[in-house]
Amino acid sequence: MLEELHGHTRRVGEVERQAEHAKEAATFAELTASFGGGWAALFVGSWLLAGLVMLPNTAWATVLALLVFAGPFFAVVVVGRRRLARIRARSDEGPRPVPVSCPGCGGQSELLPGQPVRACRYCGGALAADGPALEALIASAQAKLAGEQRLATEQRWRLAAKQGAAPRTDLVPFFVIGGIGGLWVVGAIVATIRVAFVGLGESSVGELALIDGVAVVLSLAVGTPLLRRRRRLQRWRAELEACAAERDAALSHRLDAFAEWLCVHWPGELGGRFIQSAVGYAFLAPRSGAAWALSVAPVAHADHGVEPHLRVLVPGSEGAHLSAAEAVLERAGFRVSAVEGGLVAELEVGGEGIVDSLERAAAQVEALRRGGVLAQLEPSGGQRQ
Repeated sequence: MLEELHGHTRRVGEVERQAEHAKEAATFAELTASFGGGWAALFVGSWLLAGLVMLPNTAWATVLALLVFAGPFFAVVVVGRRRLARIRARSDEGPRPVPVSCPGCGGQSELLPGQPVRACRYCGGALAADGPALEALIASAQAKLAGEQRLATEQRWRLAAKQGAAPRTDLVPFFVIGGIGGLWVVGAIVATIRVAFVGLGESSVGELALIDGVAVVLSLAVGTPLLRRRRRLQRWRAELEACAAERDAALSHRLDAFAEWLCVHWPGELGGRFIQSAVGYAFLAPRSGAAWALSVAPVAHADHGVEPHLRVLVPGSEGAHLSAAEAVLERAGFRVSAVEGGLVAELEVGGEGIVDSLERAAAQVEALRRGGVLAQLEPSGGQRQ
């Protein structure tokens, strides 16, 4: 009996250590995700302010600049400790107790996985878990571990959604050229107005025409691609809205919506590489049920340019439904992989640049919609009441 209890204690101890590790991982992920982009702005602002404060180049100015510089670090520590205490207090749930009967008085007591032996609350006699009770205690500890691991996975998904939103780098050339060209255009407008009210002065008509001509060329060089970009994005969004309306699906352009869908519907693990977004990111999922989810994530790679993926996720365990879904997606040209939690089907979309790729992706989404691929993934076979 003692040897059995010692073995049980060792097993429970190992499970509890794993549960504690998973709990700390979940806590760290949730704490990290709680600090948004405003904190980055605070740090940058404090550094700029510290540089201005140091301009007098005196001892007091240096001390004050150091205080301004260190202020955000101190704020992060204070706020982080408070948030950490709240997170730990909220998630501090122990394993489920197992009821046992006292062999002496017959009173009902409870044992915990880490305490297989205790005194009866009624008669004070010794209570020790037997074989079935020991198995129930192990199951309780493993259920606690599974819960902590799931929570850690969900918090990692939420953190990945915060970190995976790529900036709109395709607009950088427009900002650079537009900024320089904008100064020229403003100058040309001022010069034209001045000529209209004051006269040419020392300038000639040819010089003014040259200035205005360059301004028009710069405006067209920046404005035309921006207009084309906007129209392509509008076509992309219109196709997504049509698909969402036809399949009664929720449409979101926020990566955290995808993370929340995973937390609710995806039963297994899913790597962080799937939780990334860029310009035009979109996520669709049926409002009722969890038969499928469509995620389009254009991701910029340093060596290979832009490689957007049209991803369809089908949650579930092994069964006829997943086999049928795999066959449907493979016929549609997807590369299907079976992962923990379901199927992940990917379709690479070519294109020169993100917006061009989204235009091609719009055609792919239209083909999925008109071909009834998403409808075939639903248990009802796409029948809508």
